[in-house]
Amino acid sequence: MSAFIERIQPLRDLMKAKGLDAFVLRRNPNLAWAIAGRAHVPTTIDMACFDLIITQDSATAITNVVEAPRLVAEELPAEVKVQTVKWSEGRDHCFQPDQRLVVINQVLTELILVLKSK
Repeated sequence: MSAFIERIQPLRDLMKAKGLDAFVLRRNPNLAWAIAGRAHVPTTIDMACFDLIITQDSATAITNVVEAPRLVAEELPAEVKVQTVKWSEGRDHCFQPDQRLVVINQVLTELILVLKSK
Protein backbone atom coordinates (compact mmCIF):
# COMPACT_ATOMS: atom_id res chain seq x y z
CA MET A 1 0.00 0.00 0.00
CA SER A 2 1.39 3.41 -0.95
CA ALA A 3 2.10 6.15 1.58
CA PHE A 4 -0.69 8.24 0.03
CA ILE A 5 -3.27 5.46 0.39
CA GLU A 6 -2.18 4.83 3.99
CA ARG A 7 -2.52 8.54 4.77
CA ILE A 8 -6.06 8.89 3.40
CA GLN A 9 -7.40 5.55 4.60
CA PRO A 10 -8.60 7.07 7.91
CA LEU A 11 -10.59 9.59 5.84
CA ARG A 12 -12.16 6.78 3.88
CA ASP A 13 -12.96 4.90 7.08
CA LEU A 14 -14.64 8.01 8.50
CA MET A 15 -16.55 8.55 5.25
CA LYS A 16 -17.86 5.01 5.42
CA ALA A 17 -18.85 5.37 9.07
CA LYS A 18 -20.70 8.62 8.32
CA GLY A 19 -22.31 7.37 5.09
CA LEU A 20 -20.53 9.98 2.96
CA ASP A 21 -19.80 9.62 -0.73
CA ALA A 22 -16.86 12.01 -0.83
CA PHE A 23 -14.63 14.43 1.05
CA VAL A 24 -13.37 17.63 -0.48
CA LEU A 25 -10.08 18.94 0.83
CA ARG A 26 -9.54 22.64 0.08
CA ARG A 27 -7.26 24.21 2.67
CA ASN A 28 -3.48 24.26 2.25
CA PRO A 29 -2.64 22.44 5.50
CA ASN A 30 -5.09 19.62 4.78
CA LEU A 31 -3.94 19.23 1.17
CA ALA A 32 -0.26 19.40 2.07
CA TRP A 33 -0.84 16.61 4.59
CA ALA A 34 -2.82 14.50 2.10
CA ILE A 35 -0.28 14.70 -0.74
CA ALA A 36 2.81 15.09 1.48
CA GLY A 37 3.77 18.06 -0.66
CA ARG A 38 3.00 21.68 -1.45
CA ALA A 39 -0.57 22.61 -2.21
CA HIS A 40 0.15 26.21 -3.06
CA VAL A 41 2.70 28.53 -4.52
CA PRO A 42 2.26 31.67 -2.39
CA THR A 43 2.77 30.99 1.31
CA THR A 44 0.77 33.99 2.50
CA ILE A 45 -2.73 32.75 1.65
CA ASP A 46 -4.78 29.82 2.89
CA MET A 47 -6.36 29.03 -0.49
CA ALA A 48 -4.79 26.15 -2.35
CA CYS A 49 -4.41 25.91 -6.12
CA PHE A 50 -6.47 22.72 -6.26
CA ASP A 51 -9.24 20.82 -4.51
CA LEU A 52 -8.83 17.13 -3.75
CA ILE A 53 -11.96 15.01 -3.97
CA ILE A 54 -11.56 11.71 -2.16
CA THR A 55 -14.02 8.87 -2.62
CA GLN A 56 -13.73 5.23 -1.59
CA ASP A 57 -12.29 4.36 -5.00
CA SER A 58 -10.44 7.44 -6.18
CA ALA A 59 -8.71 10.71 -5.47
CA THR A 60 -9.09 13.51 -8.01
CA ALA A 61 -7.43 16.92 -8.01
CA ILE A 62 -9.45 19.71 -9.56
CA THR A 63 -7.18 22.52 -10.70
CA ASN A 64 -6.79 25.04 -13.45
CA VAL A 65 -4.92 24.39 -16.68
CA VAL A 66 -2.04 26.57 -15.54
CA GLU A 67 -1.30 24.66 -12.31
CA ALA A 68 -2.01 21.11 -13.53
CA PRO A 69 1.34 20.39 -15.24
CA ARG A 70 3.34 21.60 -12.23
CA LEU A 71 1.20 19.65 -9.77
CA VAL A 72 1.53 16.45 -11.78
CA ALA A 73 5.28 16.87 -12.23
CA GLU A 74 6.18 18.07 -8.75
CA GLU A 75 3.53 17.44 -6.10
CA LEU A 76 0.76 14.94 -6.68
CA PRO A 77 1.12 11.24 -5.88
CA ALA A 78 0.65 8.91 -8.83
CA GLU A 79 -2.70 7.72 -7.41
CA VAL A 80 -4.28 11.16 -7.82
CA LYS A 81 -6.11 11.79 -11.08
CA VAL A 82 -6.26 15.36 -12.36
CA GLN A 83 -9.22 17.19 -13.83
CA THR A 84 -8.60 20.66 -15.21
CA VAL A 85 -10.77 23.71 -15.63
CA LYS A 86 -10.15 27.05 -17.30
CA TRP A 87 -8.51 29.41 -14.85
CA SER A 88 -11.49 31.74 -15.22
CA GLU A 89 -14.09 29.08 -14.30
CA GLY A 90 -13.08 28.23 -10.77
CA ARG A 91 -13.30 24.76 -9.28
CA ASP A 92 -16.79 24.70 -7.75
CA HIS A 93 -18.60 23.99 -11.01
CA CYS A 94 -16.97 20.52 -11.12
CA PHE A 95 -19.02 19.17 -8.23
CA GLN A 96 -21.93 16.97 -9.20
CA PRO A 97 -25.19 18.21 -7.64
CA ASP A 98 -26.18 14.70 -6.53
CA GLN A 99 -22.93 14.06 -4.65
CA ARG A 100 -23.06 14.39 -0.90
CA LEU A 101 -19.91 16.42 -0.37
CA VAL A 102 -18.54 17.42 2.98
CA VAL A 103 -15.72 19.87 3.35
CA ILE A 104 -13.09 18.34 5.59
CA ASN A 105 -13.09 21.36 7.89
CA GLN A 106 -16.53 20.36 9.17
CA VAL A 107 -15.32 16.99 10.45
CA LEU A 108 -11.66 17.67 11.08
CA THR A 109 -12.06 17.54 14.86
CA GLU A 110 -13.62 14.09 14.65
CA LEU A 111 -10.92 12.89 12.27
CA ILE A 112 -8.21 14.05 14.66
CA LEU A 113 -9.86 12.03 17.43
CA VAL A 114 -10.01 8.96 15.18
CA LEU A 115 -6.35 9.31 14.25
CA LYS A 116 -5.29 9.81 17.88
CA SER A 117 -7.14 6.68 18.97
CA LYS A 118 -5.13 4.46 16.61
